[in-house]
Amino acid sequence: MAMKNWVIVYDISDNKNRLKVARILKTAGFHIQRSTFYITDMGKNQVEKLVDRLRPYLNEKTDRFFVYPVEDMEVAEGYFIKPWDIFVI
Repeated sequence: MAMKNWVIVYDISDNKNRLKVARILKTAGFHIQRSTFYITDMGKNQVEKLVDRLRPYLNEKTDRFFVYPVEDMEVAEGYFIKPWDIFVI
């Protein structure tokens, strides 16, 4: 089975459930932004099992939860940009 990298993003309305989901995801990957995790070297079956662990904390009517397979992310040294600064690449 091929190992992949994944980005998981979510919008969970209940604070308690959002915290539970974040705690579980922290055991599996890197917390890269609010409600966004990067998970490395995990097979599709493992991701499905992880999502099954999270299902009790998700409300189908009010919450959103997305899992995306991604290519390898490059990590580079960076610096903080003030919200009012303009950054052009």
